Amino acid sequence: MTPRIFCLIAAAVFSLIALGHAIRLLFGWHVTVENIVVPFWISWIGLAIAGYLAYASRLGLKRATFITRMKKLGVNPNMVSERDGVGSDIRDSSASSTSVLP
Repeated sequence: MTPRIFCLIAAAVFSLIALGHAIRLLFGWHVTVENIVVPFWISWIGLAIAGYLAYASRLGLKRATFITRMKKLGVNPNMVSERDGVGSDIRDSSASSTSVLP
């Protein structure tokens, strides 16, 4: 399974879960599990978490598509390039390296 397909399926599943929580809150449906009534605040938490995961999966879809395009163009997404050695100072600052030659 490609990352793009995985992100698409994950986004769809989490969106359906968030939609189910939203519908329960909108219509005021009561849920009972073995004689215990599930409070509505559980659906608020479920809506927030499932909504965030659906959104994050959707962002992952865009990221997976971007990485695929980079690979098609021959750019390695795992390589971190440093421009002209910026940020990589390799000089030795120890006392022995600063001695003056005669």
